[in-house]
Amino acid sequence: MELLVSDVVAGLRTYVVVLVDEAPTVIGQLHLSLSLEAGYLTGEKPVSAELVESVLSRQLDDLEPTLTRHGYRIKDLVEQFDARPTEIKALFSNMLDPTRATELRDKMLAAGLPI
Repeated sequence: MELLVSDVVAGLRTYVVVLVDEAPTVIGQLHLSLSLEAGYLTGEKPVSAELVESVLSRQLDDLEPTLTRHGYRIKDLVEQFDARPTEIKALFSNMLDPTRATELRDKMLAAGLPI
Protein backbone atom coordinates (compact mmCIF):
# COMPACT_ATOMS: atom_id res chain seq x y z
CA MET A 1 0.00 0.00 0.00
CA GLU A 2 1.38 3.39 -0.96
CA LEU A 3 0.70 6.39 1.24
CA LEU A 4 0.73 9.62 -0.71
CA VAL A 5 2.13 12.64 1.07
CA SER A 6 -0.52 14.88 -0.52
CA ASP A 7 -3.26 12.72 1.06
CA VAL A 8 -1.73 13.12 4.49
CA VAL A 9 -0.86 16.80 4.20
CA ALA A 10 -4.47 17.68 3.44
CA GLY A 11 -5.58 16.03 6.67
CA LEU A 12 -2.79 17.41 8.84
CA ARG A 13 -2.28 20.95 7.59
CA THR A 14 -4.24 22.60 10.43
CA TYR A 15 -2.57 20.52 13.12
CA VAL A 16 0.95 21.13 11.85
CA VAL A 17 0.38 24.89 11.77
CA VAL A 18 -0.91 24.82 15.35
CA LEU A 19 2.02 22.72 16.53
CA VAL A 20 4.59 24.93 14.86
CA ASP A 21 2.98 28.09 16.25
CA GLU A 22 2.73 26.78 19.81
CA ALA A 23 5.89 24.73 20.13
CA PRO A 24 9.35 24.46 18.64
CA THR A 25 9.45 23.17 15.09
CA VAL A 26 11.11 19.97 16.27
CA ILE A 27 8.01 19.05 18.24
CA GLY A 28 5.82 19.81 15.24
CA GLN A 29 8.00 17.63 13.03
CA LEU A 30 7.94 14.81 15.57
CA HIS A 31 4.15 14.82 15.77
CA LEU A 32 3.87 15.04 11.99
CA SER A 33 6.17 12.04 11.60
CA LEU A 34 4.28 10.06 14.24
CA SER A 35 0.96 10.94 12.64
CA LEU A 36 2.17 9.92 9.18
CA GLU A 37 3.50 6.65 10.56
CA ALA A 38 0.26 5.91 12.39
CA GLY A 39 -1.71 6.68 9.22
CA TYR A 40 0.50 4.37 7.20
CA LEU A 41 0.30 1.55 9.74
CA THR A 42 -3.49 1.77 9.98
CA GLY A 43 -3.99 2.29 6.25
CA GLU A 44 -5.99 5.44 6.83
CA LYS A 45 -6.03 7.74 3.79
CA PRO A 46 -6.27 10.65 4.34
CA VAL A 47 -5.18 10.67 7.96
CA SER A 48 -8.12 11.79 10.08
CA ALA A 49 -8.12 14.46 12.75
CA GLU A 50 -8.99 11.78 15.32
CA LEU A 51 -5.84 9.83 14.46
CA VAL A 52 -3.68 12.95 14.71
CA GLU A 53 -5.19 13.84 18.09
CA SER A 54 -4.53 10.32 19.35
CA VAL A 55 -0.84 10.78 18.50
CA LEU A 56 -0.42 14.23 20.03
CA SER A 57 1.19 14.34 23.43
CA ARG A 58 -1.41 14.76 26.14
CA GLN A 59 1.13 16.54 28.36
CA LEU A 60 2.12 19.19 25.84
CA ASP A 61 0.64 21.97 27.98
CA ASP A 62 1.83 20.70 31.36
CA LEU A 63 4.11 22.88 33.48
CA GLU A 64 7.45 21.28 32.57
CA PRO A 65 7.01 21.28 28.76
CA THR A 66 5.62 24.82 28.86
CA LEU A 67 8.60 26.16 30.81
CA THR A 68 11.03 24.18 28.64
CA ARG A 69 9.53 25.69 25.46
CA HIS A 70 10.13 29.12 26.98
CA GLY A 71 13.76 28.30 27.70
CA TYR A 72 13.61 27.53 31.42
CA ARG A 73 15.71 24.53 32.42
CA ILE A 74 15.58 22.93 35.85
CA LYS A 75 18.99 24.43 36.59
CA ASP A 76 17.65 27.92 35.81
CA LEU A 77 14.59 27.44 37.99
CA VAL A 78 16.71 26.14 40.88
CA GLU A 79 18.94 29.20 40.76
CA GLN A 80 16.20 31.75 40.24
CA PHE A 81 13.77 30.47 42.87
CA ASP A 82 16.13 29.15 45.53
CA ALA A 83 14.91 25.58 45.25
CA ARG A 84 16.50 22.16 45.01
CA PRO A 85 16.33 20.19 41.75
CA THR A 86 14.27 17.52 43.50
CA GLU A 87 11.72 20.17 44.50
CA ILE A 88 11.37 21.41 40.93
CA LYS A 89 10.98 17.85 39.62
CA ALA A 90 8.40 17.12 42.33
CA LEU A 91 6.55 20.32 41.39
CA PHE A 92 6.41 19.17 37.77
CA SER A 93 4.95 15.80 38.79
CA ASN A 94 2.55 17.30 41.37
CA MET A 95 4.30 15.45 44.20
CA LEU A 96 5.64 18.50 46.04
CA ASP A 97 4.27 19.52 49.44
CA PRO A 98 1.26 21.79 48.71
CA THR A 99 2.62 24.65 50.82
CA ARG A 100 5.99 24.63 49.06
CA ALA A 101 4.30 24.16 45.67
CA THR A 102 2.16 27.24 46.27
CA GLU A 103 5.22 29.20 47.36
CA LEU A 104 7.18 28.25 44.22
CA ARG A 105 4.21 28.90 41.91
CA ASP A 106 3.68 32.33 43.49
CA LYS A 107 7.36 33.18 42.96
CA MET A 108 7.16 31.99 39.34
CA LEU A 109 4.03 34.03 38.66
CA ALA A 110 5.60 37.10 40.27
CA ALA A 111 8.62 36.65 38.00
CA GLY A 112 6.33 36.52 34.96
CA LEU A 113 6.76 32.87 34.02
CA PRO A 114 4.03 31.50 31.74
CA ILE A 115 2.41 29.11 34.19
